[in-house]
Amino acid sequence: MRPRPPFQPRLRQMLLHVILLLPTSAAAVLRHSFPARTAPLTPKSPFLRSTPRTEPKRHCLARCAAAASTDASGAALAPPGFELPSLSEPAWQKRVMGSATPDPYRVALRILPLVLVHVSWSVLLGVVRIVSGRWICAPPLIHSLLGAVLGLLLAFRTNQAYGRYWSACQSWTELHATVQNMLRTAAAVAGEDGKASRHDRLLYTSILRHVIAFPIALKQRYREQFDMQEYLPFLWPAECEAMIVSSTPHLVLLSSLNTLIRPIRTSDTGSGQNLALWNELSACINQMQKITCSLDLVAELPLPASYSLLTTRFLFVWVATLPIVLLEVMHAACVPLVMLPVAWALYSTEELAALMEAPFGTVCSQGEAKPETLPLDLYCDKIVSELKQQAVINRALERRVEDGQWVVKPKHFTSAATSPDRRDARDVDVDAGQV
Repeated sequence: MRPRPPFQPRLRQMLLHVILLLPTSAAAVLRHSFPARTAPLTPKSPFLRSTPRTEPKRHCLARCAAAASTDASGAALAPPGFELPSLSEPAWQKRVMGSATPDPYRVALRILPLVLVHVSWSVLLGVVRIVSGRWICAPPLIHSLLGAVLGLLLAFRTNQAYGRYWSACQSWTELHATVQNMLRTAAAVAGEDGKASRHDRLLYTSILRHVIAFPIALKQRYREQFDMQEYLPFLWPAECEAMIVSSTPHLVLLSSLNTLIRPIRTSDTGSGQNLALWNELSACINQMQKITCSLDLVAELPLPASYSLLTTRFLFVWVATLPIVLLEVMHAACVPLVMLPVAWALYSTEELAALMEAPFGTVCSQGEAKPETLPLDLYCDKIVSELKQQAVINRALERRVEDGQWVVKPKHFTSAATSPDRRDARDVDVDAGQV
């Protein structure tokens, strides 16, 4: 056997390393296990600050909020429960600012049993080493090489899981932009005289209600639930009946939107304006369908189970054999203290990858449920709130134009094709044929 260095210097050096490492590891575990109390919101927050410059805008929205869901005669254009946004802060903004926690998914608590198992295993091996006085000569080089392989496996698994999570986030961002573009484009629906009739307002309001209901339908789809109460503030009961009998309510909404925009194409008088407007709205509907397929890819096609199982088993074997190597280089009393942060770091990485690869949450075969890592309620509340605000803004601008209180006048919306000073291209062709 090779001569071993003196015991006292080695023990002093190992204890020094443990003393330097233990406070940091303990603080990290406690910080992730027990969330800190968040500070209350103060008026100094830039999100809640109300300056005199923004006050007139809010009062302007308040004046036209009551008229945004009615026409000139006061007739209702939306269901009774359809409410416009209030002047208070949106619910999604309060949720983002007031409920941040260091570890909302309790990763440290989820991996705590495995960490305790490895610490207990290292204690048992240390007792056997101290009692017997003999130990297996395990070459640390092999364990180090396998550790490099384990690091690559964990890196690939984490990257793939985060890629799925980020893909879902990007899809919701694209949905947010698409529905806003569709609503802004639908606000241009008007007659050739540039004035929106009652039918035009009714069509715009119907498109608004179905567009607002679409994110809610996607949220319920990926949660595998159906709650009609979420649709009633936006859709009429007759419109909800078709969604109840269908297993794909989001497709019902897309088909309804496609039917709603069909009169825009048929009402084109040859100028091509309504046809171009219909093309824009149809492209938005196609983009919404594409986003749904992208989200279905993330929700219904998980990573191969063999790859996840290989990483989990490899990690367990490597951490379980680590005390055998550590007992060759440090005292038995120091091994459990080193195993605690090592096991916590490696299993936390594996658990985070397992959570991110299923952003909508799943129920495992063993009955263990994975939490939802993608805040669907937050996204839906934000989209609905901003769509309502956009509808109020469009209505306010339209009233300013109608009252002649803006640089844009009603005559500027008159179609050029109806102007008496301009002849259509077909008339020019007819004149040329006569000549």
